[in-house]
Amino acid sequence: MVFVSAGIRILRLSPAGALAMASASALLITDAWFDVMTAPTTRDLVQALVMAGLVELPMAAVCIRAAWRIVGVFSQSRPYLQAAGFTVHHGRLVPPPDWQDRIAPCRDPQAPPGC
Repeated sequence: MVFVSAGIRILRLSPAGALAMASASALLITDAWFDVMTAPTTRDLVQALVMAGLVELPMAAVCIRAAWRIVGVFSQSRPYLQAAGFTVHHGRLVPPPDWQDRIAPCRDPQAPPGC
């Protein structure tokens, strides 16, 4: 379920995607550890080690990298948003009062590219 949540949040470009990806990586690492530690036979231990080494731990690394990238993107955009007059109130990004007036000319189909 955490992977579905992470996928939805990433598709919606939500900063909460970083939390979901970090949770997914923690679950993958915990599952790999649990499988290895509770393997009753040598055959099960080998199977758990192979799954951990080839599937679960690499996927956890991908999740950690994705979470790190999401956090990086949002931290890089913060100075630009602040320079444009955006503020954060109660955890939500609030545009400056005249924001609609600034972007109205760009909504015109005849507006120059990069408006």
